[in-house]
Amino acid sequence: MRHEYLDVEVVPLEHGRYSVQMGIYTAEFREVRRVSQELHALLTLSGVTGTIWWGRLILSSLSQRKEIVREFRRRTRDNYDIERALEFACQSITDHSNNHIVYADYRYDASRRPSVQYLIDPFLPSRMLSVVAGDGGSGKGYLSLALGLLVTTGTTHLTLSPRYPCPVLYVDYESTQEDFDYRVDCLVRGLELDPEQVRIRYLQADLPLVQMGRALASQIQETQAGLIIVDSLAPAIGNLADGADSAIATMRMLRSLGVTVWAIAHIPKHNEGRTPQPYGSVFVKNLARNVWIQSAVSRADDYLTVAVQHTKSNIGVLQSTRFYTFEFGGDTVRLLPVSLDERRQMSGYLSLSERILLALTEPMTAKELADQLGESPSRILVQLSALQKAGRVAVMRGSGKRNDPRVYALVDDAGVYHAPDPPKPNDPFS
Repeated sequence: MRHEYLDVEVVPLEHGRYSVQMGIYTAEFREVRRVSQELHALLTLSGVTGTIWWGRLILSSLSQRKEIVREFRRRTRDNYDIERALEFACQSITDHSNNHIVYADYRYDASRRPSVQYLIDPFLPSRMLSVVAGDGGSGKGYLSLALGLLVTTGTTHLTLSPRYPCPVLYVDYESTQEDFDYRVDCLVRGLELDPEQVRIRYLQADLPLVQMGRALASQIQETQAGLIIVDSLAPAIGNLADGADSAIATMRMLRSLGVTVWAIAHIPKHNEGRTPQPYGSVFVKNLARNVWIQSAVSRADDYLTVAVQHTKSNIGVLQSTRFYTFEFGGDTVRLLPVSLDERRQMSGYLSLSERILLALTEPMTAKELADQLGESPSRILVQLSALQKAGRVAVMRGSGKRNDPRVYALVDDAGVYHAPDPPKPNDPFS
């Protein structure tokens, strides 16, 4: 794509990148992606003296291009027709993007490893959409705000360790800014954070998310946010929250933003005997990459203990159930671990494999585990086989024949048996 008169050449590169030569100037368009029907890009315009302009650009925005032109004139004092050159580049990239089918031929790579990275492992896979669902009063909002505060300050708390700090957008459909500010204040004190490091922008929303695409993209550009928290998903979808079309459009829009998204959802009231699911269309769960179900395990006047169960993952194996306690102390909310002994009393929130790992306080046979856990030996053997393949347990002795049953034990990372340590608050499922 070339304009001879303006001496402009647009060269498509891989992964949504374009290199543009404008006379003696160079522009690089990176992260070109569609957000609510508009193409967005990260633009770097450079000359012989270095960077002239850098920032996010909506390619069809005349006002943003004029801003770049003004900065170009101020810095270079050059009469080059940068306005028409930028217009040609943006239009060429738009046309190419509209007509371009992304494809790649498979090439085997023995060294290839999973590319998924986490903003906070295991809750927030980077640049993906995750959903946490639960009943009202199960602490979803407090956990979500705690994750956001750890992300924005880059603080490690318990086993929650952000990969890097970044600003956060909180899109609120349920509460008020006063309530939001108070909760953040309480958590800042409880997590012992520096309030000067907190960079969270609050957005009180009334329109469905699909109508807010441009506004959200503008906020992301202005704040450089790396995480969006949506509270909550049903009103964000709109009047037809249980309709497939509305859910698909909303989930697509959130994915198109190109940042990590943590969406809070409710669960249906009548859910007896079934695995809890986020309220609304089945596409809420299907289009999320990561789904967690949060439940209140026990309550007291100033304590709330919650279980956070991993029910869906498109990016790896399901993670162990996490347990946390929120301690409410006047104007402070603390996030505390739950001890190993307490977790053993919450077996109803654990998978069978997790219950086996907790029960193996000493080497045991499948029959002994079955008796202790009230399960059939055949189910125990299936889970032990999976845990053995995963390197979590090993056979200490026994051939597996009738009179010589296998004896299983926990193993460390080197595959060696070790007796469990005295109970620690964060081990092994924190």
